[in-house]
Amino acid sequence: MEGLVIRYFMGGYFLCDGKPVNGCENDGEIYVGNTVKWFEKWEDANEMRKMIDKAYGRYEKGEI
Repeated sequence: MEGLVIRYFMGGYFLCDGKPVNGCENDGEIYVGNTVKWFEKWEDANEMRKMIDKAYGRYEKGEI
C-alpha cells in the first residue's frame, strides 16, 4: 500500500505518510507513519490528501 492515510486520534484527524516504522517490513499493513498535518474535520483532511495525491499524479491514474 502506498500513499497518504487519515487516522482519527484524540479529537482530530491526522494526515500521515503511512510508511512503516524503521525496522519493519512493508507487508501490506496500513501504517500511520509520520504525521503530515492535523485537521479538525475528516473532510478537510481528505481534501488535502486528494490535493497532494493529485499533485503527484496518483489521482489521474485512478489509484485513490
